[in-house]
Amino acid sequence: MTRTKPSIIDLALVAAVGELGFTISPTQLERWRANLWLARTADCTDPDTGGLRPKVVHRAAWLAAAARPGRSISWLGWIFWAIDDTPETVTRLRSAVVAALERPFQRTGVDIGQIPEGECDEAFEARRQMAAAILTDRRCPRKDLDGALRAAATEAEFDLPLSRSVSNIFHRDLVESGARVLVGGADDVAFEDLLEAWEAASPGSTEMIGIMRAVHRDAALAGVDLRSYGPGPTSSSPAPSPTACRRRRRHHVTGREETR
Repeated sequence: MTRTKPSIIDLALVAAVGELGFTISPTQLERWRANLWLARTADCTDPDTGGLRPKVVHRAAWLAAAARPGRSISWLGWIFWAIDDTPETVTRLRSAVVAALERPFQRTGVDIGQIPEGECDEAFEARRQMAAAILTDRRCPRKDLDGALRAAATEAEFDLPLSRSVSNIFHRDLVESGARVLVGGADDVAFEDLLEAWEAASPGSTEMIGIMRAVHRDAALAGVDLRSYGPGPTSSSPAPSPTACRRRRRHHVTGREETR
């Protein structure tokens, strides 16, 4: 199929991205626009100056940095859909997120509609088994990239700011907790279990984990559910029943670990 000759604006955009150290082609621009990741050619310039919009150049550079032969842009495309927040991008984002959430179930032959609900032991154990099935034959890299970076910085006598995120988001302990949340929801995983998974994935976060554990302990003693303040169920949503909490959560309120 004969391609349309690149416009002057597209050629200028290719050149501008090239000045930032990335090589792209007009064909890539067409592909990114087709996926609603990049502004249309008519929207790439400033009507007052006639020059390229800086944010368009920067976005094209981000896309160029993420582009790899045979690989999807993936998460970066999701971010741009969310930023643009148009009916079209919202629809694509919603479809992509739903497909990503369903993929682990489809791969293992689990019917989402058949996930048992309720707080009885049988339903809880069935959900745990489903979560374990999702992780069958899944490799979870244990590379501590943050630790490697900090070791190199120390060797070079360069101080880095304290890390505020987990070193390896694909650590086995985090993935296992994530699978249980995916299948059964947040109430199927104890807060302490999440902290232990985070600590295993970020060995250098002991101080931060200690603070989070103390805050959670104090909140539990005060009868406050910290999860009601985060994304998901609102503070008006019903709290998990005491029976469920006793069965599936490890409590540290008394200062000693106790499985109830």
